Amino acid sequence: MSRQIRVTSLKGRDTTWVAGYGSRELIVTCGGKPMWSNRQRAWMTSRKVGADVVAMAERDGYDVSLELVSR
Repeated sequence: MSRQIRVTSLKGRDTTWVAGYGSRELIVTCGGKPMWSNRQRAWMTSRKVGADVVAMAERDGYDVSLELVSR
């Protein structure tokens, strides 16, 4: 069973949502301050930390799903 995380960013915003097992720990490890979003059911962080989370997750063997949303 592979570990999966989902990363969603809003185009033009400095917000990224990270969801999945271990996502909060990845954000903290990358130096971010995670904040829970009930609406998205995911951890919210900055776009810079979100990019670091994606890189670390791919390095650690996670199955990463990226989504860029324009609203």
